[in-house]
Amino acid sequence: MKRKEKRYNIIILIIVIMLFININVKAANQTTDSSAEWKEWQKEEYWEWHTRTTKDDKAYNGKHIVIQNNSIDFYGYGDNSYKDFLYKEYKNPGKRIFQFRLDEEKANYHTLDGAGFIFNAKKENNKLSGYILLFMEKSVNLYKVKDIDIDEFETALNKKVSDYGELIKAIQKTDSKIHDLRVEATPNNIKVIDGEKELINEKLENTQHAGESFGLISSYTQHDCNILSKIEFSEFKMTIEDYSVKVINTDTEDNVISGGIFEIKDEDGNVVGNCKTDENGMLYITGIYEGNYTLQQKQAPNGYILNEQIYKFEVDSNGNVVSEEIEKDNNLIIKNKKIKEEIENNTIENNTKIDNTISSKIIPNAGNKMITIVMLILLGIGISTFLIVKLKEYKDVK
Repeated sequence: MKRKEKRYNIIILIIVIMLFININVKAANQTTDSSAEWKEWQKEEYWEWHTRTTKDDKAYNGKHIVIQNNSIDFYGYGDNSYKDFLYKEYKNPGKRIFQFRLDEEKANYHTLDGAGFIFNAKKENNKLSGYILLFMEKSVNLYKVKDIDIDEFETALNKKVSDYGELIKAIQKTDSKIHDLRVEATPNNIKVIDGEKELINEKLENTQHAGESFGLISSYTQHDCNILSKIEFSEFKMTIEDYSVKVINTDTEDNVISGGIFEIKDEDGNVVGNCKTDENGMLYITGIYEGNYTLQQKQAPNGYILNEQIYKFEVDSNGNVVSEEIEKDNNLIIKNKKIKEEIENNTIENNTKIDNTISSKIIPNAGNKMITIVMLILLGIGISTFLIVKLKEYKDVK
């Protein structure tokens, strides 16, 4: 009897352990998923760093830009008026969204000219062009810079950002010591919101648009003391929303087909791109600005008749794609008819076959679901066995 009890106790223990392992696997997966909120910008290699390490300043281990936790900290210098910035080379037009908290209690403007963002920028031949949005002690200033020498800009003595850029807008900051800020920059507009209050909503001249690159900057003023200036952008989040149109190529029965080649033209008839659909019958049109465009198939997938229709669409100032042919989520569906040939009185459809059976698809979390099912079955068997043994013991006693 004791041997049987020991055996069943071992079975139950094994089941409990397996259930515990399954729960921990799920917990580990959830941790991985939540950590996906950490974006690429939090990695040092994401940025081109324009700063320096010092030994005699009271900076963070000699560093003057520090990305840690969910904040970006800028530390000043003992007496030099350097300008430190992080720069990201980027090609696709779209919307850049920066969200952060600026706590004035943690800021020291003693020698800080201001800190903020570089956007709609281009760096060429060591010269910088674009816009700089600077959060200063009492105001938020928007500057436009053009072909400024980066080496001089970084190290020149007694120079502020205002000495290099044209002031486009200056707005007084709100009286609050804590500012929950949201900055939205597109090729044609810059918007700054402090809490519920809109500080800046300024249209930008598209003809003077330099580029799509962006970054963060801190500018310091010259002084003769060793007080360290600091500003912290906490709870920092950055979002990049490229202007894009998703094209899906299907047959007349809505099966995706691959290999189609498409030509994109702007409103002046200039070819701005040639794209080919991937194995899933999709392509993304990126690198497009506000304006009107046409899309036309130039080569059909093998086994299909060319679709010669010209599709028209517009990208508005907010990056939305407007078209009669565009479905929800900026999807443009383009269909092709199959070619039919008669060979020896047999009709053969020469089409690209797409396996849409469930066996060809990946079922999300299938592994976890299978483990759970097995665990439940084992648990049921264990409980049933345990009850049968106990019932038999009860009968034997009687």
